[in-house]
Amino acid sequence: MDVTIEQSCPSCGASIVLNEDDKLVQCAFCDVHNYKIGSVGSRYVLPAKLPDHLEEDQLIFAPYLRFKGSIFYVQDDEVKHKIVDTTRLGLDSQQLPVSLGLRPQAMKIKPVVSSTRGAFILQSIPTKTVFSYAARIMDLFSERNKNNTYHRAFIGETLSRIYQPCYMQDDQLYDAVSNRVVGHRSKLEKHLHKTCSSKVSWEPQFITTICPRCGGLLSGERDSMVLQCRNCESLWQEHKQKFIPVDWKVVASNDRGARYLPFWRITFDTTGYVLKSFGDFLRFTNQPLVAMLKYDTQALVFWIPAFKINPKAFL
Repeated sequence: MDVTIEQSCPSCGASIVLNEDDKLVQCAFCDVHNYKIGSVGSRYVLPAKLPDHLEEDQLIFAPYLRFKGSIFYVQDDEVKHKIVDTTRLGLDSQQLPVSLGLRPQAMKIKPVVSSTRGAFILQSIPTKTVFSYAARIMDLFSERNKNNTYHRAFIGETLSRIYQPCYMQDDQLYDAVSNRVVGHRSKLEKHLHKTCSSKVSWEPQFITTICPRCGGLLSGERDSMVLQCRNCESLWQEHKQKFIPVDWKVVASNDRGARYLPFWRITFDTTGYVLKSFGDFLRFTNQPLVAMLKYDTQALVFWIPAFKINPKAFL
């Protein structure tokens, strides 16, 4: 399910509403196009409804990790998959709910900015462990499953932190969304000593979508990783808060009605065993194919879809 985010336009300050995976943003008021960077690890807060006698400085934010994407896992001689959309508590606490449930989808959340007041509890459970919990929810690693699992990988569309607002009153911990008692303060005491204030580095960052080469307007889908300049026919990807050119080629076709699908051509580095050429790959995986000299001069690369595709079709 999609999460709706309410925030200020980075250009004019007007209120705009985004989806969680939006990258290309157009403001309806100033008509300026911006591109959101650093979307992995974004931080958001649920809206709080404090009693009149309390101040925002008294808010305490508990971290939840939100993961939406696919889990791939090697089990015996098969590669399997599951789709996951979940939020999980990032603390080793029995006091707070394990999940935020439908709250992130049912209300508009806001990004954490430097002016957000309150104390943010530091995450105490490693992210990989939280993902393992999510995997168990999908019944991948239940006790009923006796097969051997050798490896698993999480391919996320979105990965972010959503903070649940709470407050203390009469030694009781209250949910600041519903104003209901969660439990006694003592059961969360050890986490209350490990908090921090919001930071400028947590704020969402944007850059304008102007082509660095010709000054034209870059275009793309709302969740595009690569933007296109139709003026100078170039492609651009954000890297370290600026756009860098992306090399691209097209497979020739004589069919005028052809449709072109984008793929990433990925090179990589390894540690331990050296995998530089296709010949290295053949020997490492013990393929029934002779690693001839031409394979040792052929670079090893991966080709993967540069568009959304369901896990089964991907495999």
